[in-house]
Amino acid sequence: MEDEKSKILSYALEKFITEGFYKTTMDELASEQRISKKTIYKHFPTKEKLVYEAVFLFIGTHKVKIEEIFESRVNAVVKLFNFTEYLANMLSQISEKWFRDVQIHHRELWQEIDKFRTKMINQRMSKVFDQGKKEGNIQKYPSEFLTVYFLTCIRSIINPEFAMNSNYTMKEVLEFTITLLLNGIMTEKGRRIFKKLKDGAN
Repeated sequence: MEDEKSKILSYALEKFITEGFYKTTMDELASEQRISKKTIYKHFPTKEKLVYEAVFLFIGTHKVKIEEIFESRVNAVVKLFNFTEYLANMLSQISEKWFRDVQIHHRELWQEIDKFRTKMINQRMSKVFDQGKKEGNIQKYPSEFLTVYFLTCIRSIINPEFAMNSNYTMKEVLEFTITLLLNGIMTEKGRRIFKKLKDGAN
């Protein structure tokens, strides 16, 4: 029973991310999965319930993968690079339709996502900055200040309003922002490591 529900939810999440959720119908979801609409409603009484559970699945899935990055035994610059690469790849899969739908129809969903990223950055970034300072890769600014600085920039740029009005993709915006941020707080040693990682990824 739970496996059936999980399959419906996973499919819906992929559909919502690529095509948005406002114009996606339960009929479409049922037809494309070759199941009855009644089967979907058995697990999700309303489309809104399905949308909400899909968003929380999205948050939970990425939470696990992001924690793996921060708990890995590598230097702070590599952690920051891997984290931003992961975010960039994730954003490249999310369509403008999804950002538009969140902005217009379900702003409270974006608040949940913002709550998740705020908590994640507050919990993880300070430790990474402390690690980077010990390694000589991050300049000796207060970690609390660096965390607020990082979070403020991310929240200002990676949001539905910016996505709808920018000529750049969210992935491009994130990469520009992170490169500027990290080059501003890293030591020369840290910048060399970061540049080597960036060159290797291109």
